[in-house]
Amino acid sequence: MIPWRRTLSSSRLDRLAPLSGVLAVIGLLASALLFRATGYLPPGERLAAAFSSNPNGVAAGGLVGNLSAVFMLAFASCAAVQLQGADANEG
Repeated sequence: MIPWRRTLSSSRLDRLAPLSGVLAVIGLLASALLFRATGYLPPGERLAAAFSSNPNGVAAGGLVGNLSAVFMLAFASCAAVQLQGADANEG
């Protein structure tokens, strides 16, 4: 049997696992854009001013980042199950 070939018995979650990884990366990039980072390691006063002047962006970025983390966990768990199954089939 070819391991990458889909069968009728494959679950819907296994087929959606790659999509969850893509959604996680897109969501993490979107959350970074919503935070509107001010640069690499800015001074504390400048960083505090950037976050206090944009509270809605910070809240939206945090929400999108947390949702992306859920997608990343789903992708990682599906990938781990697939890798364990591949190791068991080889040994």
